[in-house]
Amino acid sequence: MSFLHARSAIPYGSVIGPKFLRAARRILREYEDEDLLYPDSSSIQVRMLLSTSIQQSVGENGLAWHFVGEASLIARRLRLYSENVVNQYPPLEATLLRHCFWSLYIADSAGTCMRNRAIVLYEPLFDAELDLATIGFDQAPLLDPEFGGVSDGFEISLLQGFHHIRCNWSTAADLLLAIREYGKRHPLGPGQEQTADATQIATLTNMYSEFNALLDETPPPIQPPMVFEHELEVITEHQQACYKSQRFRVLSIHYCAKLMIMHECSRHGLTAIVGFRNDDASFTNEEINVARDFVHNLQSIPFNYLEENGEPGVELMRSVGSILLEISQNSEMALSRQRALSQLSVLLDILARLDSKASAKLTAELSDGFFPSPGSMGNGVETPV
Repeated sequence: MSFLHARSAIPYGSVIGPKFLRAARRILREYEDEDLLYPDSSSIQVRMLLSTSIQQSVGENGLAWHFVGEASLIARRLRLYSENVVNQYPPLEATLLRHCFWSLYIADSAGTCMRNRAIVLYEPLFDAELDLATIGFDQAPLLDPEFGGVSDGFEISLLQGFHHIRCNWSTAADLLLAIREYGKRHPLGPGQEQTADATQIATLTNMYSEFNALLDETPPPIQPPMVFEHELEVITEHQQACYKSQRFRVLSIHYCAKLMIMHECSRHGLTAIVGFRNDDASFTNEEINVARDFVHNLQSIPFNYLEENGEPGVELMRSVGSILLEISQNSEMALSRQRALSQLSVLLDILARLDSKASAKLTAELSDGFFPSPGSMGNGVETPV
């Protein structure tokens, strides 16, 4: 647990965490073969926890993704995408398997968006329709009802927020895949804009509109504060903290995904689907505006929320920071370069304060581009992202 909570909550976590992580990996090796032959929800959960812990401990995404990839393979082998399959298990095990699948599905949707790892839970590869319900008919409660911060409906409302996060990632992933596929079929040279296939461009435009509409469909408990306070008068401090954390994550993911979508549109000459045509300066400024909203969201919440968001949060910052860095070096507009550098500077400060292995590596990567060698700025060379 020392890797799942803010450092301030468990000050000794950095000392004991690595020891327990090594012990957990050794224990898994002792029964790994039998675990793979006869998997259950714990088989998936253990690998998910190991993945998170490795990311937090050493900042090595490749090693961490190996464990989450194993978990995804188990979920796919068990056919957890099928409601009929999951319903065959006892209520508690079915609930755990359901949560495991959707957590892994979110991870693979995020991986699709960021293109930073191979994915396993890709719907066209399933041998049956993905019809797993978000909440089971015989849903077993997982929160302790004797805990003071748990009340009727609280767990369900958290699940609604969780699945809203899933919708943001999966909708963005579908759109990004469609944009990339279109770009492969209609390659363009530098500075060119897509003009053909109006029907498919209209389809992509509708998909982008559906993605934007998700922000208007946020479940009531994690809507803006004024709605939140009006709708939910009786609420514990613990519940309020949970809802604020979910809202922060929804906004972070939405802004980051929107920026990735815009950047992908720019690469393939499809800026028209996000409302811009033959206006590179305005498009770049809008990219910076979205990045600014992302950074402002980071600044709007207590710092321990950022710590608890862990390395997935750092990955979001990596994506936004890389795009800001590219704009700061390649934009023809001096004001756009200046604005991008300003937001990137704030992002680097936040990453430095996080003081984790992964954030330290990312800070170094972005800083290498942020403080380039003399004469390298403005040379028109595209920055690798």
